[in-house]
Parts: sequence; structure tokens; C-alpha cells
Amino acid sequence: MKPLLALVAATTLTATSDAGTWIVDDDGGPGVDFLNVADAVAAASPGDRIFVHPGSYSGSVGSDKGLTILGLGPGVNLVGVYLWHDIPLNQELRVVDVSCFRFSLFDCEGPVLFDGFTSSYSRFNLTGCRDVRAQGCTFSRCPVSVTDSRLELVDCEITGDDGSYGSFVSDGGPGGHALHVYSGGVVSLNASTLRGGTGGDTPSTQSYGGDGGDGAHVDAGGELTITGTSADIIFGGTAGQGPQQGDDGRGGDGVRNDGFLRASGASIVGGISPDYGDGVPVSGGGVFEAPVPADPFLKLQGEVRAGQQVDIEVRGEPGSVVRLLVGRAPILAPYPASSDLRLTQPVRSFWIGNVPASGQVVHSVVLPQTLTPGTRFVLQAKLTTPLGDRLTNSAPLLAR
Repeated sequence: MKPLLALVAATTLTATSDAGTWIVDDDGGPGVDFLNVADAVAAASPGDRIFVHPGSYSGSVGSDKGLTILGLGPGVNLVGVYLWHDIPLNQELRVVDVSCFRFSLFDCEGPVLFDGFTSSYSRFNLTGCRDVRAQGCTFSRCPVSVTDSRLELVDCEITGDDGSYGSFVSDGGPGGHALHVYSGGVVSLNASTLRGGTGGDTPSTQSYGGDGGDGAHVDAGGELTITGTSADIIFGGTAGQGPQQGDDGRGGDGVRNDGFLRASGASIVGGISPDYGDGVPVSGGGVFEAPVPADPFLKLQGEVRAGQQVDIEVRGEPGSVVRLLVGRAPILAPYPASSDLRLTQPVRSFWIGNVPASGQVVHSVVLPQTLTPGTRFVLQAKLTTPLGDRLTNSAPLLAR
């Protein structure tokens, strides 16, 4: 175990001293600047940090500012509608350890990072956004839709919403797709789980149960790349049921692909239907690639806090030489002689091992005691193989 990030933090990645800090607590008290998040966002300047104590915060927000919104413990609930739009290229929005009823992004040139974010029984929509990244996030019955945007998901869980209950004159509603990639959407899904919504049941023999939703649905012009292990599963949704045999819906597909799909490592399974027909792992007429060896990926485990240990897990082709790239900002740039993207501008790189026969390297680091909440690194791994270099997804490391 090596404290390699201590060197980086001490020399190049310290937080900027001119960023303002605002404290939000619905209980008030000494040192509290605002009782609700909406007022803090309105008062903040681009680059400021908003630290939010546990509580339930009403009020909707519309903003174009690059800010850090960081929850100071479990139970930070934003119950309004949050809409960010037109974040300029030189600003960055970071949303950490909060739960939000509804969050949408439109026409953002600047990067947007979510870490430890949760949303339930709602929608998470991206339209016209250049670079959005989510790590360790949970979208429960909260379908994610991506249009003309790039989204990277790492160690996330998404379930589609369930179909409505049927009646004597109407079928059960279809389950929602967990992830819908519309035209122009480009999604990188890494070490994550998707589950299509369950079709609605029906009480009548005169109607049918709803079909299950797809784990992922890729429209023409959309792109989805999947990495992971067999424990990372993309499920089609379970079919809705009727009162007797023959009344059930169809199970959802693992992935419905009418665009471009590249998948390796992860499991893809169709949804279950008791008697009408299970969904299939992959359907549709789009391009489907299943690379061998599997594409590499990176994920983090552990609490990102001063003095705590974080485990960096890299999966890749056995025999590959792995270097960890540590950068100060998210970027999108081509990598020579590769279809992979550079996702961070590295200021340091460290050899962390060669991939053994298991295909997994785990490197542990202790974060420096001087690390302050809101500080952000961006990590990416480079694997050197006999056929050339490969780059993994990125992993934002946002300090609590």
C-alpha cells in the first residue's frame, strides 16, 4: 500500500483557495449561510462549494453555474426539480452524496460529475451535454435517458419504472427501459447493473399483462459500450401477469440494439415471462461487437475521505502492464492509434502492477490527511498489451 496520491495532492492538485464555501442546514445555527439549497445556488459564484447537512430541502433550481454540491452525511434529500443548462466549457458541476427527486441536464459544454447520487421514482435526463460522468450512483425506478450527449457510468445501478396496473378493458402497462440511448447518445457503462421495469399485471382474462422493459434500449444513431464481470448484469424486465395462463406479457430484452453495441465481460439476460415468452439477451438490427479479450475497466472501492484507504481495481488482459494516470481535470481527447479516449490530463502516472492470470489488479492507496472536502482527482488506467495500449474508463475521486 503506497500513499502515492499524497505526493500528487501536495504538489499539484490542491483545491483552489479562492473558491467560496457555503453551508446549508435546514435546522439553522451558527455558521449556517442558508436554510435551503436553492438560495445557496442563487448566491454562489461559479467554482463555489455548497456543503449540505442532512435534511429535506424543497425548492426547485435552474442554473448554468459550475458548482460543487456535497452532502455532509446520509439523508441529504433535494425534493425539488433541479435543472442545469448551458454550463460553459471552462466550468464544472459536481454533485456528491445527495438524493434528488428529479435532475436534468441540457446543453452543457462543461463536464458534470455525479458521485454517490441517488434518485427514485423519477427521471434522469441528459440532452445536448458533452461530458457527464456518474460513479457509485443509484437510480431506482428512475430511468436514465441520453440524447445527443456522452455519459459514463461506473459502479452504478439503474432500474426502470414499473408498468401501470391493467383493468378489465386495458392491458397492463409496459415496464420502462432502465437506460434509453437515443440518437446522438454515447454511453460507456462499466461495472454496473441495469434492470428493466416490470410489466403491469392485469386482473382480467380480457386483457394482458404488460411487457417488461429492456435493460438498455439503443436507438438508431445511439452507441452503448459495456464492460464488467459476470457479476455485473443487464437484466430485461419481468413480464406482467394475468389471472390465467396465456394472459402474461413478454419479458424485456437485456439490450435492444438498433444502433451500436459493444459488450464484453458483463452478463446480459432477458427478462422472465411465466408463459408468453422470455426476453432475449440482445435483440435488434444494430451493429454488435463482442471483443476478445474483453475491454479493460477501472473502478474504486472505499470511502474517499482524508486518511482513508481507497482500493483501485483494474480488470484487463493477463500480462498487461498497468499504469495509473492521475489528473486534475476531466477531458475528452483522442488517444493515438486507438479508439479509446483520454479522459483525464495526467500530471502523474504510476506503475501499479502487471495483470495476473485472474485478470484483476487491486492497488490500495491511503488518501492524504490534508485532503479537503470538494477536492477532485480524475483517475484512468493505461494497459500496455502486446497489441498496443488500451485506456479504461475514468473514475472521479471526489473527497468528502
